[in-house]
Amino acid sequence: MNFSANEKVLCYHGPLIYQAKVLEAEIWTGVDPSEGGYTGPHYFVHYQGWKQSWDEWVPESRMLKLNDENIARQKALVAAAKQKSDAAKESSASSSAAAASSSKAGSSSTSAASRSRPRDSDESSSKRRNATGGAAGGDARGAKRARGGAGSADLANGAGGGAAGALDDEYLRKPEIKIVIPDSLKVQLVDDWENVTKKNMLVQLPKKPNVREVLKLYRDNVVQRKKAAKTGGSSSSNSAGGGVAQSTPLAVVDEVLQGLEVYFDKSLGNNLLYRFERQQFLKHKKGGAGAAGAAAGATADKSAAADDRQPSEIYGAEHLLRLFVNLPSIIAHTTMDSESVGILREHLDDFLAFMVKEKPKLFGKYYIETSPEYSRLSGI
Repeated sequence: MNFSANEKVLCYHGPLIYQAKVLEAEIWTGVDPSEGGYTGPHYFVHYQGWKQSWDEWVPESRMLKLNDENIARQKALVAAAKQKSDAAKESSASSSAAAASSSKAGSSSTSAASRSRPRDSDESSSKRRNATGGAAGGDARGAKRARGGAGSADLANGAGGGAAGALDDEYLRKPEIKIVIPDSLKVQLVDDWENVTKKNMLVQLPKKPNVREVLKLYRDNVVQRKKAAKTGGSSSSNSAGGGVAQSTPLAVVDEVLQGLEVYFDKSLGNNLLYRFERQQFLKHKKGGAGAAGAAAGATADKSAAADDRQPSEIYGAEHLLRLFVNLPSIIAHTTMDSESVGILREHLDDFLAFMVKEKPKLFGKYYIETSPEYSRLSGI
């Protein structure tokens, strides 16, 4: 773990960075219901200057070391927030003045419309309780969060508020993305969880097809549907479920797929693995496919070199599907507008429909038994 108890750190909360102190550090396995199915290092932090009601569990992806470089990043975000907030206020004031000069009726209407909603309204507080974001674990608080957590709007109004509070409001207005996992893929997620956490099995690596190949298969499917649409033929045999991909420029599809690959490579080691899989992941990084085979009980070539491939070239659809569970919290920290988020959601829905259609090819039965030595190293 990169952080330890009592360490002072910087931590993302919404779009801003706050100084915090680590109270506890744990490796989540996804087995405890209070962990919400999330895995990897998580930290229970207290934000300096804020009430304990804002103490929360956060994934490592939201944490930064307390150093000059990251402090500068923190200040830059606050400065940008203040500038944007001031510009918005100036624009709002100009619009209100123009409307007020048109007529008394217009003035009355504009005045009523421009009054601010109370910051501590039930709606605002409710949204703040859920707007923690992060690559994973944003909603994985459950029983563990009962010791603390955002129960009021004090963070926006307390010490260091001002610009921070203004940007928190903007963050809350950002479009949310809801990804609906098809039922058959939910079954796959449950089976995957049972195989790894209950049966102590592993997906055999390197997986075929790997994530990069799965993304290419989807792209090929989109190209086929586009060709069928142009020729006027029926694309039902190739359709993954929807027509959004075939009606969108291929460049947009490529951008979505590239983003998925990047998210997967960045997220796997920290947030997509169950505890029992971490030894396999580490051995693959240190010793390549040979060591990974040894982790599962096979004979390894001790001279195997470190594996410099990306996770998307080693892991497959089982782990890619786990990414879709975490994507809403990841996307919450991007700068995409509502239109972009809507387009992305449609493509993700189409991709999931493709995974349903190609489920036998993408998943199959690739779980293998592990050796007693591997179980011992994993602490099982």
